[in-house]
Amino acid sequence: MERDADGSVPMETFVELVREHFRLPEPAGELWRACRARLPHLVSCRPEALTALDRLRTIWVDRGVVTEPPGTGPDHVVTDVVAAVDWLMSSGSYR
Repeated sequence: MERDADGSVPMETFVELVREHFRLPEPAGELWRACRARLPHLVSCRPEALTALDRLRTIWVDRGVVTEPPGTGPDHVVTDVVAAVDWLMSSGSYR
């Protein structure tokens, strides 16, 4: 597998290579959509992380999040974190 400078390939390319390697019958696009639909349900923000963000706030440290637009990732995690940060950068808007 040929990779770019940081050792990765675009996800669409990776899924196509996996599909070919395992001889999966589903089109790569369908596999990628299924993965993106399932992944957000597997992600969570640990309570300790939210507590740490709150502790940073008490010592006047700005906290922020850079994320994908709503609907493209684990929106429920972003929603939990938004309350604990000072700014959010996204091509969409949560606030």
